[in-house]
Amino acid sequence: MKKGDKTRRTWSAREEEILITALKDVITKGWKSENGFKAGYLTLLESAMHSAIPGTDLRGNPHINSKTDSTFRSMRHKQWTHYADWCEIFGSDRATGEHSQTFQNALNDVLKLNDDVPNQFQFEDTDSCNASVAEDDSISETHTPSSKPNASTSSKKRKRKQPNEVDDAIVAAINNLADITKVTMNDLVKQLAAPDTLSDAQDVVLEALRGMNELSEDEQVIAAQLLFNNHNDLAFFKRLNDRGKLSLVRRLLRSE
Repeated sequence: MKKGDKTRRTWSAREEEILITALKDVITKGWKSENGFKAGYLTLLESAMHSAIPGTDLRGNPHINSKTDSTFRSMRHKQWTHYADWCEIFGSDRATGEHSQTFQNALNDVLKLNDDVPNQFQFEDTDSCNASVAEDDSISETHTPSSKPNASTSSKKRKRKQPNEVDDAIVAAINNLADITKVTMNDLVKQLAAPDTLSDAQDVVLEALRGMNELSEDEQVIAAQLLFNNHNDLAFFKRLNDRGKLSLVRRLLRSE
């Protein structure tokens, strides 16, 4: 443990047992959602720890959070004493549905394990929850040499898989907005293209163009043709005031 690193702490076996019991209790009381724990669960866990161990210096954040937070780096490449209990606690995460995953995958997310982690740090399938594992400094008071990666392994850069849930949600929202806009514009074009609606729109355009004394008769005819041939410009023209209509017509004539 690095000097001055307040987020790292050696846990006793007694403290771990109480934490496991408290975690199971908050889960029973409904504090665990589909993708993790609900806000406020750390306060409940801290209270439980203080009740069981009066005078303890354990706090919800950072100590308890370091045990349950999937982004806590010190839990990478570690083996767990209460592995079967962690299986029970985290094993139901996203267990059903289209995006379901096994407990091994969920636990790998918590530990930030990668495909290039040495074999002695990789977990077997869910049925191996009762396997014996060594303790380390982030889990208990003792640890074994095998719980530390060798120098050559630790020197290699490991690619960490970053969750893309937020990015996927943004992309989905943008695509949804684009689809809605496309449908809306198509409906508008269809409405404008209807014989009666189109005739009424043309009458409005012609009447507005006749009132533009700044334009010659030829310019008025050309502007009318341009507007009739582009339903988007036609719809825009109808919504403008007199000065806006004249400005749009001049822009169309310049681009002709």
